[in-house]
Amino acid sequence: MKTALYIFLVFILGSFLALAIGLMSIINYTKDLPDYKQLREYSPSIISRLYTGNGSLLAEFSKQKRIFVPIASMPDKVINAFVSAEDKNFFKHSGLDFFSISKAVVINLKNLVKGKRLVGASTITQQVAKNFLLSNEISLNRKMKEALLSLRIERILSKNRILELYLNEIFLGNRSYGVAAAALNYFNKSLDELELHEIAYLAGLPKGPNNYHPVKNKKAAIIRRNYVLNRMEEDGLILKEDATKASLQPIIQKKLNYKEKIYAPYFIEEVRRKIIEMYDEKALYSEGLNIITTIDPEMQETAISSLRIGLESYDKRLGWRGPLENIGPKKKEEKLKKIIKKYSKTVRVHNKLLAQVIEVNDKRVRLRLLKYEKEIELNSKNLENSTWIFNNKKNMQSKKINSLFNKNDIIVVSKNEKGSKFEYKIDQIPKINGAIVAIDPRNGRVLSMSGGYNFDGSEFNRATQARRQPGSAFKPFVYLAALENGYLPNSRVLDAPLVIDQGPNLGKWKPKNYSGNFYGPSTLRIGLEKSRNVMTVRLANEVGMKKITDLAKRFKLGNFPPLLATSLGAEEVTLIDLVAAYASFVNGGRYNEPAIIEKIQNRNGKVIFRRDQRVCKKCLIEIKNNNFIKPLLPPEGNKVIDQNHAFQITWMLKGVTKRGTAKSLKDIKFSVAGKTGTTNDNMDAWFLGFSSELVVGVFVGYDTPKSLGENETGGRVAVPIFKDFIKKVYQNKKSRPFLVPENIEMIKIDYNTGKKIVNKKKNTIYEAFSKGSFRSDPIRRQEDEEVINDFEDNLY
Repeated sequence: MKTALYIFLVFILGSFLALAIGLMSIINYTKDLPDYKQLREYSPSIISRLYTGNGSLLAEFSKQKRIFVPIASMPDKVINAFVSAEDKNFFKHSGLDFFSISKAVVINLKNLVKGKRLVGASTITQQVAKNFLLSNEISLNRKMKEALLSLRIERILSKNRILELYLNEIFLGNRSYGVAAAALNYFNKSLDELELHEIAYLAGLPKGPNNYHPVKNKKAAIIRRNYVLNRMEEDGLILKEDATKASLQPIIQKKLNYKEKIYAPYFIEEVRRKIIEMYDEKALYSEGLNIITTIDPEMQETAISSLRIGLESYDKRLGWRGPLENIGPKKKEEKLKKIIKKYSKTVRVHNKLLAQVIEVNDKRVRLRLLKYEKEIELNSKNLENSTWIFNNKKNMQSKKINSLFNKNDIIVVSKNEKGSKFEYKIDQIPKINGAIVAIDPRNGRVLSMSGGYNFDGSEFNRATQARRQPGSAFKPFVYLAALENGYLPNSRVLDAPLVIDQGPNLGKWKPKNYSGNFYGPSTLRIGLEKSRNVMTVRLANEVGMKKITDLAKRFKLGNFPPLLATSLGAEEVTLIDLVAAYASFVNGGRYNEPAIIEKIQNRNGKVIFRRDQRVCKKCLIEIKNNNFIKPLLPPEGNKVIDQNHAFQITWMLKGVTKRGTAKSLKDIKFSVAGKTGTTNDNMDAWFLGFSSELVVGVFVGYDTPKSLGENETGGRVAVPIFKDFIKKVYQNKKSRPFLVPENIEMIKIDYNTGKKIVNKKKNTIYEAFSKGSFRSDPIRRQEDEEVINDFEDNLY
């Protein structure tokens, strides 16, 4: 009897001791538990996306490739598949599945004896606790914390919220976080587009994504996929025939087709910098912003193509520079690797390839394409069509092939489709660079932008970051200042030798025209059309440089010093700022900041930024009174100049494309205007051109400034790029003529003298004047008239 009593007491004491140890352990683990309540407000890191103006995907930014989908929007089959595969009792237990734990203990005891891999019994709630609040450490300590956290999580979160966290957070391989990202990355589908066998495959991935890769581990992937299908059938979630049919399907991975995305790297990088400036880096890479940009996909493609063609055309006028390198006979493979690494980013643009000369004689050259390990052959007939290689000399003799190539030369070739075959030609990467920007003048929306020949070769954006002298492209602002100060388009200014005293110890400045000649008294129109330097400097001196630099500041071109050299574009500007300034001419004198972002929504769909801030005040009043009217919004932009002066300068610039430095555009069948720009020694070439609906800027120059060469002016280098672009843009749509303001009257004048004429003559043009302002011979000052008369007497 006493023995039984002692045993009972020992059992009681042991139980109390075990309970005490257990309680102390729980208290000890509880002290270090992370704050599980944060899961209530948890916002996962998700992808931010850029879209074009028409809604096409442009780019994605993320630290983890995750697309958050609310549980209410997830198909039942997706939820059922993951529950069945990972935790079939999920909706029954309170965080821990004790039956599964007991079962796992028995299995693991057997596996220990046999040396097999241990199995787990973690519930979905436990996986949420581990993924969100704990590390991946394999230890009893972590498992205890995981269990305690799971019990607590179940008390504060609903089953649906736990599932939502799990299905959006879990890593499923292939850079995919969450089921929505996995569906896109593995099958290029949204969740509601997935087929049953694809859902089962994804549901099998949490155990080990790398073990079930659809290509590398295809057999294991199918076995795991079919296991999930069997589980779903056993749990009564799908019919047997559906499971059987799905198990026979192949697993076909369909990657996202990135070629479908618009190629706009310079524009995308500009948007990326802008978002970080507006918010911060975390917002862009983690907060799931939806960013609607201003870019027009078709126009962007055209801009890149036109810039490429223009830069290559200029480059080929200079002839072939020869092979990139010669690898010699020794250590060829080692040298090839270095060369491929050095040039691969540069040549992969625009269908260009690296090739190695493996044989050359007087009739042909054999090449090995390094990318494809494929051999091609070019003969003298192929090369005769590429006269630029021989400095554009025709009648090339075949014996010259030997002088062009040596064995083991590394050269560039281009690949072009010709019917069902490819055609290869000798090519090279231009050393020249440039940029093109197109803006909608009515609102400042940037419709296309390319900041260079090749983004992979150089990320520097020559449209927004390069500050270069605009040369004569600045002259319209000098003539605009003159119009604001009483001059008229037919006002005459003397084009004759001019000497400017620059001050003590600075010497005298003698500006000269590009032709080296002087042309006597000329109208403002002629001065602008022909881009007369001396006349422009004299006009700037008469108007006053302070007025001109103040005008430039209004157009946000910069804070320039009031020096006469500034009138010839000696100060530096960016291309995009100059395009925005020219856009004001078409927009009735109203200036719009160039905009690359139309709208931004946060992860919840709320608009947090909108470019167009205009409000229809009358609409708001009428809506309150339950009346609905057609919204009438004020025009966009801030008024910087009078609309009459804006039209007058536009009309004068239209003459530049008909009779002036851009007369190569005169065959265009719709109204275009613009101004060329060429800096000293032909360092930079510009053209700023526009229709009534589009303003386009083109810049061409070497990154380290040097001369483009003799006669390589804005008219020869930049204008063809604009011409190619604008003709393609308007290929399938009509262009409207420039809108004439109400207070403008068109008067017939003599082109050379500026005097009004009645009968039609050879040199007759229509000029734009503000109503009542026309003067037949508008000489500004008496001394100007005397100088002009004296010049004409000496001339004749």
